[in-house]
Formats: sequence, structure tokens, C-alpha cells
Amino acid sequence: MPTQTQNNPSVASLAASFMAMPAASGDYAADNRQGHGHADALIEVMRDAEVPGLLGHVIKAVGASGRWSGVEIGFAHRLAEYALAGR
Repeated sequence: MPTQTQNNPSVASLAASFMAMPAASGDYAADNRQGHGHADALIEVMRDAEVPGLLGHVIKAVGASGRWSGVEIGFAHRLAEYALAGR
């Protein structure tokens, strides 16, 4: 069964743009802020395009990367804030 992203080329393009986290700089605070920004942008795109399933694709890619820097931690933290706020 095709997924939402497979059925819509523009959504597939959006998904591809979020699959990789920004590069870590080594400055944990700055990297954490980058992760927050990446999550904010993803949530905005998911809301505007009405594609909540995009999150699963991005989470899968983050896990597959094997990287867990301040960027990924900030990303996960911001998503948790959204979840707890019921946004």
C-alpha cells in the first residue's frame, strides 16, 4: 500500500528535506538550538501540508543515522515539548 509521501511528489520532496539533521558544530547549546529549529520547521510543514505521517519518516531516518548529538537531542526535546503541550 503506498504511503502518503509516495502518493504526493511534493510531500516526498518535503520528507527528503527533513531526513538529515543539520550538522553538529560541537557547541552543545548551539546544536541543541539547531535541533529545536529543525523540529519547529518540521511541525510547521506537517501542519501546513496536513501530513502528520512525515514525522515517522524523519524519526526513522534519525534512528538509522546512528548519530545522537546535541542536534538530535534538541530535535527530540522540542518534539516532546509539542507533544506535552498538545499541539
